[in-house]
Amino acid sequence: MNTMTNYTRAALVAAGLALSGTAQAQLVVNGETIADAALLQAAKAEGQFLYYTTNLEDNERAALDEFRKDTGIRSEVVRLNGSRMYERVMTEASGGKLAADLINLSDFVLMQNVVDKNILVRHRVQSWDVIPADLKHPDGLFYVQNRYAKILGYNTVRVKKEDAPKSWKDLLDPRFRGAVGIQEANSGGIGWTTAMLQRQVVDPQYWQKLAANRPKLYTGLTQASEDVARGELFVAEMLPAQGRAMLDAGAPIALAFPSEGIPASAILTGVTATAKNPNAAKLYLNWILSKRGGKVIADTFLDWPTHPEAPAPSLAKYNIAFPPATLLWMGKKEDWVTLKDAWIKEWDQAYRSGK
Repeated sequence: MNTMTNYTRAALVAAGLALSGTAQAQLVVNGETIADAALLQAAKAEGQFLYYTTNLEDNERAALDEFRKDTGIRSEVVRLNGSRMYERVMTEASGGKLAADLINLSDFVLMQNVVDKNILVRHRVQSWDVIPADLKHPDGLFYVQNRYAKILGYNTVRVKKEDAPKSWKDLLDPRFRGAVGIQEANSGGIGWTTAMLQRQVVDPQYWQKLAANRPKLYTGLTQASEDVARGELFVAEMLPAQGRAMLDAGAPIALAFPSEGIPASAILTGVTATAKNPNAAKLYLNWILSKRGGKVIADTFLDWPTHPEAPAPSLAKYNIAFPPATLLWMGKKEDWVTLKDAWIKEWDQAYRSGK
């Protein structure tokens, strides 16, 4: 995780929190202005905020702890998976009792439903001008906080290096029959994005071909990565952070980045219209979308940050180089709307018809 040295924190105080006459403090980290004086002071007066998140809880809390170190502002977290979080947000909002100051979802269609119900408010972050248009709502109602991607992990005892998968098509090889773990398409944004990439980019008949190789289906990827580490599977889809956890535990695994494309899903984050601590929530959004917050995303989540000048994730200690964000594949937003329901039914039919 990225941590600031005492020298850097002292520089932050000197550059961002110095008072001169009637001048008020701004939040400045490593020369980057993250918030003006008005927002910073209003956020400090609130002192805290409540965050409803679909991100992995340990990683989210680690990022929020770095934010607290920079600002002194505390946070509380409620973590649920995408569908359950959406249900909670919509239920609370319909009763006028949405408690969260800040929410995120990993499904564009669901987030658009939230927008249509006027649950979010506009906020123009400090880094607005440098954030690419496809990573922010045009009116500032939500932003891509981080992009988490699905890669492949394989067991180095069960699979020789020269036989390791290098592409999605490699999973069709008969030597992997019954020994591949994949995530179901209806189990979240990353599952659906992967299914789209495989059908639109790799092979229109990819689902049927992989289904014939008898993969094991998972609703989540944690169990799949653990099964690879134990050698119960040869190879499985996993998130980079899960791969890191297995490597840190000494498991015999290696990571691969499929050559046809790396499916990535966006964590979409916005401030709620019912926020009791709107300024603290807006300050966090400014911070996580800054270069400083982007480095925390890369180091803590092993995800790709939104700020274009923030570094890509890295596992240098294992000599694993991550590709740049330009190689991520997120699919077209209109396809989320027009294709999802029908294609997920077809995906289910392909993988379950023979079972």
